[in-house]
Amino acid sequence: MLVAAEVSRQLQVRLRPREKPFVRVSGASARLHVPVGPAAAAPAVLEVERDGWVLRGRVGPADTALFAQRPTRFGGVFIAGPHTGLSWEGATNGHITVTVQPSLFARVSARVPCARVGLGAAKFAPRDAAKAEAEAGDAGKPRKRYFQPGTKVSVSSRETGADGVDIEVPMSHEFEVSVQQQRRGRSLIALEIDGGVVHGWVDDSVLSIRGKKPPRGFLGKAFGSVGTVGRLGAVARALAPPGRVCANPLALFVRDSTLVRVGEIRAGTRFTTAMSGAPVVMAESPDGGEVSERLVTPAGFTPVNAPWGFETSAKQSLFVETIRVSACPASPVNLGRPPRASKP
Repeated sequence: MLVAAEVSRQLQVRLRPREKPFVRVSGASARLHVPVGPAAAAPAVLEVERDGWVLRGRVGPADTALFAQRPTRFGGVFIAGPHTGLSWEGATNGHITVTVQPSLFARVSARVPCARVGLGAAKFAPRDAAKAEAEAGDAGKPRKRYFQPGTKVSVSSRETGADGVDIEVPMSHEFEVSVQQQRRGRSLIALEIDGGVVHGWVDDSVLSIRGKKPPRGFLGKAFGSVGTVGRLGAVARALAPPGRVCANPLALFVRDSTLVRVGEIRAGTRFTTAMSGAPVVMAESPDGGEVSERLVTPAGFTPVNAPWGFETSAKQSLFVETIRVSACPASPVNLGRPPRASKP
């Protein structure tokens, strides 16, 4: 099980792997339950929670990116950055195998304890990790060198050149590298790319002394992007319609071939039901445009409005059982902080 206390990027919750998500949630806490065995054998269960709303779905490796929580080497030569998106290949008791696809070489993997990866980005600098490793040896003052366009480079985690990973520099770019150690015709280099650092030993013959700076923004491009989520706070609360609060958890459903339970509204959480009994969604018209379409509410169920931070997909809504809603008392609009008590 992987846990991230707060995930700033948007998470997509699906009924089944690779299907369109029935809801997208921003700024939520999340848990990913990865089963033991190959990733292709069984889906993982993603559970997201925000403001008392809990939703669960099933996802595959391509549906939800993971992130390293500390500097981690892949293929022995690539240190993934905090925003570098990772995929999982499988899990054993207490360990998970994750992979990354850098832009300059083939997909590489690492088997790490589950605590070393998560759903949210951590704070660390892969360049500092590479520098610390170099300084543990006999590193001198770093020197600038270059990989020329079209150069084929074998990068190894060992000075001897064993277990090398091949890199082919694109014809349209050259890359500036930092030489941290140099001996016996080999150099320990650091190359920042894809939000991480290629760190390993190369043959001196592939290094050039002179070069021109690559286009701005090409290096350091993050593989997995992480967005930020704003909050309307008191403004959103002030505009919220009157709602209800239940003393017991309220099960949430979505429509598949049948109604499927996907989570719950926790006890004491305020919620509102959709007006006119069914929400309006946008559907695609025959000419490629969009038309409004009113969903049919299943008998015995009531649609509820997803709260701030939740975005339901087209032709989909969240439902609760009508008989249980009727037992929940109305809740007044929360206009923000309560007024200060007057001084005696």
